[in-house]
Amino acid sequence: MQLTDDHKKDLEKLGEELKGAEPHGEEEHDEEEHDEDEDENDYTELDVDIVCQFIRDAAREAEKTGDYISYATVIDIHCSDPSRYKHVDRVKILTTLLEVLRTNPQICYEIGWDLPALLLPYFNVEDFNFNNGLEGHPTFYPLIMLFSTLAEYGNPKELFLKTVETLSTLTCERAPENDKLKFKQAESLRKFEVCKFHVLEELMSSCMKKIKTQYPSRFLASAASAILMFSARNAALFRHFPLIVGILARRVYVFIRDWGMDGEDFVAMSEAEQIKSARILQSLSTYFFYSWFHRVAVRWSINLFREIKHSIHELPRAERAKYDNPNSKGSAVYTIYNRWGTLALSLDLDPSEYFLPLIQEIQEDVQEATKDGLDDTLAGFSKSELSEASPIAFVDYSMYEDAAEIPLSQEGLLMLATQYMMETRDHSLNISLDQLVSLTLYLVHRSSPNEPLPFAITDLLLFWGWWTLKDMERPEVRRLDEALYVKYLQFLVFISASSPLPEIRNIAYTLCGRLLYLQHESISFAFIADTIADCPFENAQVAMVGILKRLMIPDDISDKLSKLRIPDVPSRDGGEASAACQTTIPSSPEHVDTIKSLCNAALEQGNTHLVITWLNFLSTVNLECGFAADYAKRVEKVIDEVEDENDRTLIRLALDVLRKTV
Repeated sequence: MQLTDDHKKDLEKLGEELKGAEPHGEEEHDEEEHDEDEDENDYTELDVDIVCQFIRDAAREAEKTGDYISYATVIDIHCSDPSRYKHVDRVKILTTLLEVLRTNPQICYEIGWDLPALLLPYFNVEDFNFNNGLEGHPTFYPLIMLFSTLAEYGNPKELFLKTVETLSTLTCERAPENDKLKFKQAESLRKFEVCKFHVLEELMSSCMKKIKTQYPSRFLASAASAILMFSARNAALFRHFPLIVGILARRVYVFIRDWGMDGEDFVAMSEAEQIKSARILQSLSTYFFYSWFHRVAVRWSINLFREIKHSIHELPRAERAKYDNPNSKGSAVYTIYNRWGTLALSLDLDPSEYFLPLIQEIQEDVQEATKDGLDDTLAGFSKSELSEASPIAFVDYSMYEDAAEIPLSQEGLLMLATQYMMETRDHSLNISLDQLVSLTLYLVHRSSPNEPLPFAITDLLLFWGWWTLKDMERPEVRRLDEALYVKYLQFLVFISASSPLPEIRNIAYTLCGRLLYLQHESISFAFIADTIADCPFENAQVAMVGILKRLMIPDDISDKLSKLRIPDVPSRDGGEASAACQTTIPSSPEHVDTIKSLCNAALEQGNTHLVITWLNFLSTVNLECGFAADYAKRVEKVIDEVEDENDRTLIRLALDVLRKTV
């Protein structure tokens, strides 16, 4: 970890990456608070020059006596609490310690293992503005030089073990995120943690390269487990800072890419060690990728949906790139996904080889879990062996003697395969509708019931949903088991109602409409009616009325559903599909009675938005029973009971339109 020119450039790049946070600005504090801050910063009258001299004198004594343990105690007493010193005094303390370690390598060798954890708190500097670069950090240079000195003169095995322990237990400070100022403070805290992770990972890697062993996989296992433990402890705290996550990912990317290299030469290993080490690196790459990026996605489904609408989804990547959304493609996060996908390929994680077998395995697991029927959970099964299965963020690689037993993250593999498919459009990865449904139920089931479905998981499921259904025809949809079909629709309704992103809601809603159009009219109508009657999401009820309206309009069905059926589906004989001339869902007496009941229920429950939607429905769909006029009269009688003025206006407008059609 010596500060070579390349390393200095790397640190400078880290400083550049950590820039970007908006200046926090001047905060108003009263005099009393200001005085308290001063007292907290300088609550002791320590003479730092005396402390520094004592550190030097104690070092000379340790050299004479060989009592390095006592010297380690001296360092711990005087250096373990940086809050005792002002910033300028901290620099003096660190510079003195650096001077001692560089002029007395034996001291560094004997006590260096005790220093990494002791030095980390010095990274935290109150009110530090990262926009000024790390060179403006008052203690950054001596800290980096200290870690460099540890790597150069310290005992590599002891330092490696201590660094692994420190990294495993490193926990980011929490800050409230509902307050604007606290949110900015949280961002600074995350950047300090990046600095800490950076130096620990560099020291750990440097020490590993200096350890000569016949079993390098054991040290790799410890290092990889430490990285995943840090991830498990802290990844959730970074969910609002994807660019900072990218900096961490870059460090681990380099760690995985360069492992096994000593300068220009490969480390000599037995075949068994090579196989086990390669498997650990594969596992680390998938678990780390899932842990840090399942809350962040590059909007695969949004980009695919846009490409399908413009009929460019089958073009080569270079051609599709011209239509990329500047807010997603080409962004820093997308670049990270792409580079991680390339890294996975270099580790022999090729989606063209592992994806379909993984999908087949998932399908078999779901079939086994649902062989006795589906329950009322969103995934459709809860009482099964799969109930205990969930994505894990930590793997203790020391537990595995056999390389074949080392697990890979299924979610991580699926995310990497989705990125690969987004780039290559490799049709050998195409999956069937029943496989798509099994994949969806499986991932929904494995997600935490106490948290929203991770955005990347939602994103990849909608991506594969549209990729699978874009060219599908009625016979293929109607072959799917009805219970599984309904469960998949429930998932789409849930996403269309609950996703915080309007684009994702629209994609799920449109995909739901396409499936309803392709299914038997009796099944589609039953699902729509049940959703309107029982769904707890009002926006989903309103959306279902809209889909029902489109499916019951004879003249407009081709135009309306062309947006749901993108692109137009060719017929079996290769010709263009004929324009629909009949309703998908007919106005049968049974259907009309159900619709009347749903309309009345909305009015009785005072569901204003649903009533407005039903008025629009009745203005367009002719039920031929005089119900529309009667319904309009009943709605008009209760207008004054509606509290919101805008809602009253919308009801009157809807009634005006309805009167012109009945």
